[in-house]
Amino acid sequence: LAHEPVVDESWKRCDRARCRQARGILDEEFYPEVSDAGYRLPRNCPFSKDQDMYYDNELHKKEARYQNWRCVYCNKVFKTEEYLEKHFENRHPATIKKNGVCLAD
Repeated sequence: LAHEPVVDESWKRCDRARCRQARGILDEEFYPEVSDAGYRLPRNCPFSKDQDMYYDNELHKKEARYQNWRCVYCNKVFKTEEYLEKHFENRHPATIKKNGVCLAD
C-alpha cells in the first residue's frame, strides 16, 4: 500500500487579518520600546520578526493605488489586500514561513 505524504497545513488556519492587527501593535508599541532600551530580540523569540510566518509577504506588499495592492514578487495588482494575501497562498506558498509564529494566536 502506498502512503500519502503527511502535509502540515495548520498554517492555513492562521487569521491574516488578526495577524495584521497584532503586527501593527507590535510595530507601534513593542518594537520601538525594545529598540529604545537597546535590546535585540533573539531569533527564536516568538515576537521576533524572524518568527512571523507572514513577515516576508508583508515586505512584498505595496499599495499601488487607492485600495489596490501589488504583489512585489510578480507585480500582479489586486483590488484588496485580502485578495493579494490569497494570491500569496496560491501562487507564492514558499514565501510563507510554515513553521513560523501565527501572530493571531
